[in-house]
Amino acid sequence: MIWLSRIIGAFLLLLIQCSLGGILTIGGARPDLLLPFIIYQGLRYGPIAGTISGTLCGLAFDLLETGPTGVRMLAGTLVGFGVGKLWREGPFRLHWPWGTMLLGGALLQQAIIFYFRSREVTLPFGELYLRYGATSAVYTTALGIIWFLSPLYRPR
Repeated sequence: MIWLSRIIGAFLLLLIQCSLGGILTIGGARPDLLLPFIIYQGLRYGPIAGTISGTLCGLAFDLLETGPTGVRMLAGTLVGFGVGKLWREGPFRLHWPWGTMLLGGALLQQAIIFYFRSREVTLPFGELYLRYGATSAVYTTALGIIWFLSPLYRPR
């Protein structure tokens, strides 16, 4: 039953990402609404849950997005596993680990995505990453921290 609620939550985030993603874009920065979910799963339930969440969310997003196939799945898998492995045991209810892990995961995810995207469009990686990737990572982190501090977040 717990996995069903997680799947429904991820599916709703995917629908919001696909339908409102263009509206939420500021300049070239587009937030990834699934990334906080993946990081939350890794922090809360460990590296296996983070890996599975990252793989499935990334695969679903890859199927709906244009671009190199499998890049989001690879990035989500690495971020979910890495965050879960780094923070498997510890006090999760502190504010700084959430923001730190979210920013680190977002920067890693965007680096992987824009590395492959730069190969596809033959533009320099550094320019693409600094212009679009890093700003998207900071934007995703800001939205994730707002959610964490909002009344919608209830620690169990």
